[in-house]
Parts: sequence; structure tokens; C-alpha cells
Amino acid sequence: MTVTAATATAPAPARLGVRIGWLASTAAAWLLAIGFAWFCWFAVHGGVHGIDSRAYWLAAHRADPYRAAPGTLDAYLYPPPFTLLIWPLARLPLYAFNEVWLLAEAAVFAWLLRPLGLRWGVPAFLMCFAELIVGNVHAFLALVMVFGVRRGAPWAFALLTKVATGAAPRARRPPRR
Repeated sequence: MTVTAATATAPAPARLGVRIGWLASTAAAWLLAIGFAWFCWFAVHGGVHGIDSRAYWLAAHRADPYRAAPGTLDAYLYPPPFTLLIWPLARLPLYAFNEVWLLAEAAVFAWLLRPLGLRWGVPAFLMCFAELIVGNVHAFLALVMVFGVRRGAPWAFALLTKVATGAAPRARRPPRR
């Protein structure tokens, strides 16, 4: 078969299938992410914004941070050193604390998703909206995992938030002989 300019530029059926799959997966990711972000928008207007970050802020302002029972609104479920860690930030008013916490988490997610590029990074970031709205520490724990692969020091933050994560640095090391 002789290759001419017309046959070299024509899409092969296999390449056409790959292109359609690429477009379909991109469209599906964007539609799913936009739908999820839309759902989160309604959650914010339903009063869900900053539920966890509010509990952190209140814990730094209470003599007994464990006053609210687990499973109730404003329940603080973290070790006392985490309260000391966020105390300087908790000097801000509640609304400012929530927004600084949200922006810090958004910056962490953006940095973690940057290698994906715009095509996959933006939909993945939109999928992080639920975490941003609630204001939990999961973005910072993800950052600990990235930096903790090579160094052990970042795991100290994880121990200040979720005590069970202390097993992760031990699990990644091979046993001594």
C-alpha cells in the first residue's frame, strides 16, 4: 500500500475510536464534576458550610473542647495538641477562620492536582468541593502523605489530627533483619 498525503492525514478507525473515547471520558468527567459542584452549592445554602472547621474553632475557644458528644453538631474528635496547633488561627473571628481554612485547603488541592492539567485537574478539583465545604483536615492529610513518603517528619501533623495514621510510617518501612 502506498501512503499518499490524503491517506496519511485521514483518521484511521482505531484512532477515531480513541478520539471518541477521549471526548466521551472528558465530557463525562466534566458533567459529573459540574453536577457535584452544583449539589455542593445547595449544601452550602443549607447550612453545611464549615461544620468541621467550626468544631475546630470552638474547641480552641472552650475550656473543655470535648463538651459536645461525638456525633453531635460541633463535636471535636481530635487530640488536644491539634487544638494548640490551630490556636493562633482560631484567634480570628469564626467567619474569617472558616474562609482561611477553606482557602488553605483549596490551595493544597490545587497543588496536588496540578500534574493532571486542566482537562482532568479542574473536574477533580470540583470533586473536592464537598471537602472544602465541610472544612475537614483531609486535604492536609493528603499533603502529609505526599511529603511523608520520603521523610518521616510530616507524619507528626497526621498524628496530631488522626491518631490511627501513626501506623502509616511504620507500614511503609521494610522490617529490620
